[in-house]
Amino acid sequence: SVRGGFFTPNDDRRVRFKNDALRDTIRQLCGQDEERNKLAADLLERMDWIDNRLYREMEERNRYKAELEEAQRALNGHGRENWILGNGDGPVAGRNRSEDDNYLSLKSALSLVRDFQGNNAEDLASFLSSCETAKKQVHPSKSGRLLEMILGCKLVGKTLLQLKHKTVSTFDELKKELEALFGKSESLIGLKIEFNRLQQKQEEDVTKFVARAERVSMELVEVILTTNNDLGDEGKEGVRRGILTLAKANIEQGLRGQLQILVRSHNYKTLHESCIGAIELDKTISTTVGGKGKPGTFGNPMKNSQNNNRQSNVRSSFGGVSCFNCGQNHLAKFCTAVKGGQRKSILPARERQSVNAFSQVCKFCNGVGHDAMSCYRLKRKIGIPDSAKLRADSNGNKSNSVENNKVEKKKDDDTENKNDKLPMGAFQIFTVNENIEDNKPMAVVHSTDVSASEVTRKMIKAKDPRKQKSHVVMQADGLVQATMFLWDSGASTSVVKAGLLRKGTEICQG
Repeated sequence: SVRGGFFTPNDDRRVRFKNDALRDTIRQLCGQDEERNKLAADLLERMDWIDNRLYREMEERNRYKAELEEAQRALNGHGRENWILGNGDGPVAGRNRSEDDNYLSLKSALSLVRDFQGNNAEDLASFLSSCETAKKQVHPSKSGRLLEMILGCKLVGKTLLQLKHKTVSTFDELKKELEALFGKSESLIGLKIEFNRLQQKQEEDVTKFVARAERVSMELVEVILTTNNDLGDEGKEGVRRGILTLAKANIEQGLRGQLQILVRSHNYKTLHESCIGAIELDKTISTTVGGKGKPGTFGNPMKNSQNNNRQSNVRSSFGGVSCFNCGQNHLAKFCTAVKGGQRKSILPARERQSVNAFSQVCKFCNGVGHDAMSCYRLKRKIGIPDSAKLRADSNGNKSNSVENNKVEKKKDDDTENKNDKLPMGAFQIFTVNENIEDNKPMAVVHSTDVSASEVTRKMIKAKDPRKQKSHVVMQADGLVQATMFLWDSGASTSVVKAGLLRKGTEICQG
């Protein structure tokens, strides 16, 4: 009845404090006083507790001893396999020692889990990920104890207060409770607005912008897929590919400066390639010319100016000579590189012009923005007043306009050191509306006897560069508003376009 020096649970001779003689002796020593009786009852109660505790320990020891004997018999029956005792109250479950070596201890697995205080959603995602990793590293039979250790040791602050009165028995329940308390509350509409407004901020470098854009894109994908459970595998994959494609375009268009042009010119295929390419191009551009810029600051002019000022102060403090254009050891005025600090690796963007745009260049004064037909210098040179002065003449101020016209002509001749000769092919035929009171025909004659003094308001002259003494004079009677015909100088009278002249005008050759 006795095994291993211990009484069995069913042995009548086991040590228990039920001896009536011993109890009577205790009562006699205590006496009949009420306080002594209370002390005796307390002493007897403690003796019973010690008896029960000793009984339970003896019973557990005997059970483990029986399991050990059974394990030894299993070892003798299975050759050289190493068996260890299983946990639990059921029958012993042997498992191979080599399989048990693949798992970590509870202490090592608990060290993989980080503390969670419930500050933000990013910490929650990291905490849940570490819990899943630790759960996979322990034996499945120990996952319950690992969960208890996590609840007691890794949840701190307001997280511990929130879960103090809640029953959590599995890792899935823990994840559900934490996501309900500390998960993100952003709606689908808010994520869509932020996704469509992806733009690099003024003081944000490329690395931070790319990380923020990727985070918003992945959150949008996750929210859309979780809210649309009826989608199949193919539908979810299609939604994911479509959102990531739009994210790539938004990130490339959200970059600042010429980095956007360079990234889009590479035509990356995926979102990840576009993000990595943007970061690498920014590092390359920022360190290409003399190490002026730092990575992440190429698209930010404020940071670039700060870095340039700081480096210029360093150069001045050390007394070295460095070019502000290319960074080499020479002065900027002797630099043969592109001026203005423009990098050679980046081509300047061309100015966008309309397809139908054209630039007007005057063939008389070579001015931009007008042609010879509206050149005021040409009109002054050949003695034709402006339209505003002609209107003033029609109102009775003809003499003043003529004098003003002569004064302006004199000033123009004094200020401009130009030859009186009209350049070859400088004129284009143009007309100004003519109003003649009498319907008398005009005559265009080729004469060499007309002097410059004979030319009045009613006569319009033009010098021929090949024949300095010849003039072409057009006479008109009753001229109210000046009429002007201008043709290619140096050519014969046949060059005058007859279609531009009024009906009844005769062209005479002398």
